[in-house]
Amino acid sequence: MPSNLDTRELQARLEELEAMREAHADDPETEPELDAEEERELEELQTLSEEVSDWNYGETLIHESNFESYARELAEDISGRDAFDSWPMTCIGWKQAAEALQSDFTTYEYEGETYYARA
Repeated sequence: MPSNLDTRELQARLEELEAMREAHADDPETEPELDAEEERELEELQTLSEEVSDWNYGETLIHESNFESYARELAEDISGRDAFDSWPMTCIGWKQAAEALQSDFTTYEYEGETYYARA
């Protein structure tokens, strides 16, 4: 199962790839530091960093397969975990609750996967 992403970690990778590219630009006689896959990754990270509004503040990008769990954890954090051990909380359709919550989030594509972050 794909994991959630932290934009601070993605920023570190973006800076690493940019530094590799810059090193080659400073000395064109050297072999290119980035292969085709790294060039693609760099372009994707640059695009994503421009799209995510809170990129520099450490936004969590929630993978679509984790969103239902995220919705339940958010509800537990708001209401207190003890409230979720009994009725009516044990009867909630979390898939439906997660789908309703998604309207407050923006979707982002990264490496062919869909992620959600607060709008």
